[in-house]
Amino acid sequence: MSALDETILSKLEKVSKSNGKYMACCPAHGDKNPSLSITEADDRLLLKCHAGCKTEDVVDALGLQMSDLFMPKPRGCKDEDARYKYFNLDGKLICTKVRYSDKSFSFISPDGKHGLKGADCPLYLLPDWHKDDTVFIVEGEKDANNLNKSLPVTTTPYGAGNYKDEYTPYFEGKTVYIVADNDKPGIDHAELIAGKVKDVAKVVKVLQFSDQSKGYDVSDWLRDNPEEDRFERLVQMFEDAPSWQPKRRFARHTINTLQGYQSNPQDYIAGDGFLRRGATCGLTGGTGMGKSVLVAQIAVSVASGNDILDCISVPHPRKVLVIQAENDEDTLKRDYISVADNMSADYELVEDNLALVNVFGVSGAEFAEVLEGAVREEKPDLIIIDPYQAYIGGTDINTTQSFLSWIEPVDRIVKEYCCALLLVAHTPKPKDRSDWNALQGVYMAAGTSAFANYLRTSCELLTAGQETSRFKLTFSKNPQRTGLRDEQFGGVLRELYIQHSDDPTQPYWAIAEDQTKPSTGKHDQKIRDYISQNPSAGDSEIAGVVGCDRSTVYRAKQRLGL
Repeated sequence: MSALDETILSKLEKVSKSNGKYMACCPAHGDKNPSLSITEADDRLLLKCHAGCKTEDVVDALGLQMSDLFMPKPRGCKDEDARYKYFNLDGKLICTKVRYSDKSFSFISPDGKHGLKGADCPLYLLPDWHKDDTVFIVEGEKDANNLNKSLPVTTTPYGAGNYKDEYTPYFEGKTVYIVADNDKPGIDHAELIAGKVKDVAKVVKVLQFSDQSKGYDVSDWLRDNPEEDRFERLVQMFEDAPSWQPKRRFARHTINTLQGYQSNPQDYIAGDGFLRRGATCGLTGGTGMGKSVLVAQIAVSVASGNDILDCISVPHPRKVLVIQAENDEDTLKRDYISVADNMSADYELVEDNLALVNVFGVSGAEFAEVLEGAVREEKPDLIIIDPYQAYIGGTDINTTQSFLSWIEPVDRIVKEYCCALLLVAHTPKPKDRSDWNALQGVYMAAGTSAFANYLRTSCELLTAGQETSRFKLTFSKNPQRTGLRDEQFGGVLRELYIQHSDDPTQPYWAIAEDQTKPSTGKHDQKIRDYISQNPSAGDSEIAGVVGCDRSTVYRAKQRLGL
């Protein structure tokens, strides 16, 4: 039904149409022959009684307001979707809210003019519920109208995230039940209202349909629960719910809560929580070392249920989403096919569980939107972003604020969708880090130290001294979560030496047979090589061949464990 049909024509008799104009009997006088003309203009309905009745009298006889004749529509907006009237406590019309099909809205004052003319729009259905002891608050007039059939209900007029402090006194002494739409704006809106009314209301409770799809609201619940007692059951759901408490932005613990805390092994994607739901691991390395191949190996291992590098346990195949910016299809094909073939991965599992998404040219909030869309579609257990610096945008990555602003929506997605996150990071231009120990490696990534502080676990891919065949994978933050033990010296394994495959067209990583620390002295490699060929040679003989003194040989043997 059009706005004209619903507003005017359905209330009239003997309606006919001719030349784009309607004729009907005028309701303001005893009309037998149609004398009222109705014409649609651009933004209003034009009424004229040819028997002489005033337009105001015709409108009053129809039970309407003059504002009902106006249909303003913002430029670029789609068709009108609905109208909602807002009254003050005395029942006086303050404004009419017009909602359009693109979800935008505007207000019409009682005189039919567009805008509120400085007036504040009251709470919806205010005269109907202000004397009740209990009131429900929902998001949107449609939900309010559906609930108003049996329960006292209201909504705020300006949309999610908008609340005026002058509304708060109306909730004084009342039991306030807030129904949150099941999405972030809806939840945030419910939290906002709860925080505003908690000091004046008798009871405040918030209900969220968290087990339903994103955007699920009370109208959806009423549709899915058509039983006659559904309103009573909704009330019971609130009565059974705990009173609202403000959410803490930061977790608070006491010695008792820590003592009772137990992590859930079901959240472990790899190792003893090296990759785990709700937490972030960092992988840092320089350009050209094979970092992307290692990313591919981790992704395929998790997707197929194979242990990472044959040593970090992956108990079950999991879904993996890789967001990457730096490799083309030829490189991706080479890397992922090669590592899958090397570990004899189940191709059906990898096909079902691994999704690669090339994301270029987006950053900041736009990247978060792209990421959330991909997460909703793929439903991953593990998200890999390679490299994260590609998506921060044109800000200074060396500042703490730039990283925190970027990671905040990403962190929300990780926790809301219960995923593990692996952030891949580049190191800055090469510099001397030969004296860095395993505990310092987490700070090697380019950018701010806030990156290192945010991580729960981390690993760094480094060169092994001057060697070109071996590389060092250092587990610097919470290394015990890899589940690896140092078989030679006992305790937690902090460093693992790995090596490239011999064929650059079929790249993959494998654990190096030689797990000893690399040579660091000037003559170490020559001394190592000579001893391997002449195990019984004495220090003097070795020194003469290598060209150093005996004390240098002695120190090298101690350092190299020879």
